[in-house]
Amino acid sequence: MDPQAIRIGAKLELCLFELGDTRYGVPLSAVQEFVRMPALTPLPNAPVVIPGVINLRGRAVPVVDLRTRFQLKVKEAELSDYLLVVHTANRVVGLWVDHAIGTCEVPAEWVTDASSLIENSGYISGVGKLPDGLVLIHDLTRLLAESERDSLDSALAATEQDLS
Repeated sequence: MDPQAIRIGAKLELCLFELGDTRYGVPLSAVQEFVRMPALTPLPNAPVVIPGVINLRGRAVPVVDLRTRFQLKVKEAELSDYLLVVHTANRVVGLWVDHAIGTCEVPAEWVTDASSLIENSGYISGVGKLPDGLVLIHDLTRLLAESERDSLDSALAATEQDLS
């Protein structure tokens, strides 16, 4: 299970969002805020899952295209899209999502470890059962591969040098 998940008694606090027809969750403790999808500034030499950066109160925040990450059909940004700004182990990033749903508490016994259901669970750490359906719990520690993190670090450093 995602080490960032906070347990309240025997519950996980999650922030929920939709991507296509699928509902996902991330640990609420990792969430900074939801913002409407702003215009992206392309980031040269960034990993393919990073379509650009945004200026969030004077800070360059890389945006992760979860559709690309999950190998879903890519789409153009829409006015209804959101960024879920989260803290990962290495940095703050924006997760490009279709819809912000809100928060919920999921009893721990309603969550199954994803590796017991899916052979290569990749970016999903668990599957939560809610009264109105399932939620796939995203593992923020595996959001970017090491090579992608290195590439992003280099791209961000080069951009900062260009601005100096």
